[in-house]
Amino acid sequence: MVSYKIGNAFASKINHSHSGWVNKKAMAQTKAAYEKYGQLTLMISGFTAVVRAFAPLLAGISQMPCRQYVFASTTGSFIWVGMLVTAGYFFSHIAFIQMHMASIILSDLTIGLCFVVFGWLKSRGKHKEALTKVR
Repeated sequence: MVSYKIGNAFASKINHSHSGWVNKKAMAQTKAAYEKYGQLTLMISGFTAVVRAFAPLLAGISQMPCRQYVFASTTGSFIWVGMLVTAGYFFSHIAFIQMHMASIILSDLTIGLCFVVFGWLKSRGKHKEALTKVR
């Protein structure tokens, strides 16, 4: 909730900013994506560490209504906790999982970081492409 409120507090400043570091097109795309997929994103964001960290902030920046945010975040939390408790109950007795738990957690973090890096590289390539068209 704190991350959502921070994003929401800065949304008007970011949207009305004339500085070069704010990409207006990316902001519009983020807002459109959150209008379409925001609740689903928040419900499943708990399963990937990197997404879990940024999804509430982006929901606030894209000015998702607070009621929708609370509903999606709460529902997602119940799903996440329920699945983890159930998985822990069924898989905790498997020796392979007990021995490799650190590797499983690190692979989740790595997958999340790969998505972030891939998205950054993709947007960077589009930015360079746009600059070459201007010149």
